[in-house]
Amino acid sequence: MIYDCFIFFNELDLLELRLNELDYIVDKFVIVEATKTFTNKPKPLVFQDNKEKFSKFLDKIDYLIVDDFPEYKDDPWEYEYYQRNSIKKALNNCSPDDIIMISDIDEIPNPETVLKVKDLPGIKCLEQKHYYFYVNYINKNQVSWPKGTRIVSYKDLTLPVNEYRYLTDIQVDNGGWHFSYLGGVDKVKLKIDSYSHQEFNNEYFNNTEKILSALEDGVELFNIECVYQATDIDDSYPKYLLNNLDKFKHLMRNKSVFTVEDKLKLALDLQEMQKFEEAKNIYFEILEKYPYNHKAMHQLGLFANKICAPDVAIEYIEKAIELKPLKEYYKDLIHILLENNANDTAKEYYQKLLELDPDDIEIQNEFKEKINLTLKQ
Repeated sequence: MIYDCFIFFNELDLLELRLNELDYIVDKFVIVEATKTFTNKPKPLVFQDNKEKFSKFLDKIDYLIVDDFPEYKDDPWEYEYYQRNSIKKALNNCSPDDIIMISDIDEIPNPETVLKVKDLPGIKCLEQKHYYFYVNYINKNQVSWPKGTRIVSYKDLTLPVNEYRYLTDIQVDNGGWHFSYLGGVDKVKLKIDSYSHQEFNNEYFNNTEKILSALEDGVELFNIECVYQATDIDDSYPKYLLNNLDKFKHLMRNKSVFTVEDKLKLALDLQEMQKFEEAKNIYFEILEKYPYNHKAMHQLGLFANKICAPDVAIEYIEKAIELKPLKEYYKDLIHILLENNANDTAKEYYQKLLELDPDDIEIQNEFKEKINLTLKQ
């Protein structure tokens, strides 16, 4: 038998997608829902209140309510681990060779891949395509989620369930889909308020304007390097989604809407066509709305240098470095400083660049002779 086990919060759309997509391979669905959030706030039992919507699956569902948390010690991770470890309580009747899949609700295994690898020895980790905010809004910098569903035989399930989130014997490609933060601004805000990453539950991250900018313009939400891009819904998607596009259209990103990344590319194209005023207006428009967008700041600096305004270029690239100290930004700034005989300032930034990666020989070769510094060995 195959058991699909996952913790559940309030994701009814994903639950419908998961149950229907995996129905033909799964013998038992184990849904584990708690009466509290990971941050110790009371929550309704969303599946219990909506189980009639899933009536055709009820004979295959083992629904476990977690209401026996230990005393809260201001550590949301403890409650997350406790809820996930509770999965094991629903597996008492398993046989040694039964197959156990362990996931979060938003990590949906590819059923065809599961059938191919389920009987392989060891702990299988399904690498899953990684989407944020919409089912077709992919992070181009992390197309795959390498920490997805784990598959293990029951006889090998000897540790607390949560431990398997960090164990892998076999990494499996084409393992499914990770659909994160779906449902719009209010659901994203509720998730941030409720889940374990409380470092993001503050006015800077968990506010409507910042979340909207991530959803609408593809800018990063959690200060990680993300570039979101709408993709076509094609045959790489779950079959149930493909067969019910109208039902899930509220979770899809319109490809015709320009993201910040699209606007930055357009500005570059306008520069190539020497339409400098139009390009400049795009940069100012982006930075007026998102003054902390380091990519726009950096690109505007290069644009200013192109149109012979080096002082402005230096100012904007310095601001970009303050926001995000990337090697690329340092190197561009040093070149501009050297071109304009600001050698002392170039040396200062060169030293800072070396501090980022003292062993980068390419940087040393690129600038050592120009700046005439003696490098530390």
